[in-house]
Amino acid sequence: MIKGAIFDIDGTLLDSLPIWRESTERFLESHGCKSDAELGKALKNMSLEEGSVYIKERYGLDESPEEVRHGILKVISDFYRYEAPLKPGAREFIEKMAERGIPMVLATTSDGESVTAAFKRLGLWDYFGRVFTSKELNTSKREPFIFLKSAEYIGTAPEETVVFEDSVFAIEAANEAGCTTIALWDLTNDRLTDEIKEKADFYMGKFDFDVFEKNFL
Repeated sequence: MIKGAIFDIDGTLLDSLPIWRESTERFLESHGCKSDAELGKALKNMSLEEGSVYIKERYGLDESPEEVRHGILKVISDFYRYEAPLKPGAREFIEKMAERGIPMVLATTSDGESVTAAFKRLGLWDYFGRVFTSKELNTSKREPFIFLKSAEYIGTAPEETVVFEDSVFAIEAANEAGCTTIALWDLTNDRLTDEIKEKADFYMGKFDFDVFEKNFL
């Protein structure tokens, strides 16, 4: 029986993954420049630091590479603070979880302040009250530690805890932690849907409390 829940944010609760691709485009548009397909290909295998140098040089920007990097990060941060929408059914699902008295916590690789601002804007922060980030814990979602720490925080054993995720590597890590994994669909990971279904304990696809209640409560 499930007694606690850990929620991923990007691609699971929030429809926010596209901003990580669009942030460079938005930054360049704010400087009167237009990106193209070649830019996306060039940046694909670069770190943000490397990409910032490339963008400055390619577009002849007055900003330093560090200023370019900060500018792109601000675009992402502003998206969470002012725009990031919930995935369909997420609000109702969270509210019903709360009605059943199931403690919930957030776990993400994104910036803690930005996602906290997003959930406060959406009026859902009080259902969680805590977000664990990979940076804070000096780990990644490829390791089980963030899920173990999150379960410890809400006071449930891993085997009593469900993790809602949309990525293969995070599902694998949550499985390793001993948690039950439920996979959600996101367009960004659509090509991996078959593998996600195989790795997760349960594939929900979209938030449906009736399905969750029938199978886990």
